[in-house]
Amino acid sequence: MKHIQSKLCPGPSHEGPLTLVVEVTEEAYQRWLAGAYIQDVFPDLSLDDRERFISGYCTPCWDQLFPFPEEDGIPEEEFTDYEG
Repeated sequence: MKHIQSKLCPGPSHEGPLTLVVEVTEEAYQRWLAGAYIQDVFPDLSLDDRERFISGYCTPCWDQLFPFPEEDGIPEEEFTDYEG
């Protein structure tokens, strides 16, 4: 087994540790490094924990930066598609 550590959360709001450390098999870790999808090689990690390893963001920071209108009571019309 191998311990791996997530990136340092770059976000504005932290509730808990800035990084996450998990124990994984060496084989799964090597598959992830080789480009396998994280959900395929670490299926036992939660969605939030997998996101920590992909982007580095902890759940409170992710929710603050990327709110969902239906969850946060924000009217959907306030969200628009980026036209570029």
